[in-house]
Amino acid sequence: MMVDRYADSVPAILLADLGYESFNVFAHCIRKGICFAIRMKDIGSNGILSAHDLPDEEFDTQISTTLTRRHTRETTNHPETYTILSPATDFDYLDEEHKYYHIGFRVVRIAIGDGKYVCLATNLPSDTFTLEKLKIL
Repeated sequence: MMVDRYADSVPAILLADLGYESFNVFAHCIRKGICFAIRMKDIGSNGILSAHDLPDEEFDTQISTTLTRRHTRETTNHPETYTILSPATDFDYLDEEHKYYHIGFRVVRIAIGDGKYVCLATNLPSDTFTLEKLKIL
């Protein structure tokens, strides 16, 4: 993955538009220590946020889930704890030895006018990167 090849010592923020929304990209950035702000599909779509009970307004919250490919009673009965990835979904950190992967990141939904919103997944700190600053990004 391109993120893994980043070797510059200068701190950077990966900015990405729709199409880069994936647990795999988020996990690679987190493990590499790269800050990111990646646009996501809105809450009413079929993206990552559709699996969470989020308000239909501006928000700033943390999402925490355990990724797995296992369909067990535990994982299927607790969607608030587990996200079951399909075999077709790329995720580099699940294999026969590692059946679970915990991931957490910040999600913001920013009003941009006319009842429209932009959703971002990020690991930028909320005390430094407020909704107003993220709106500029």
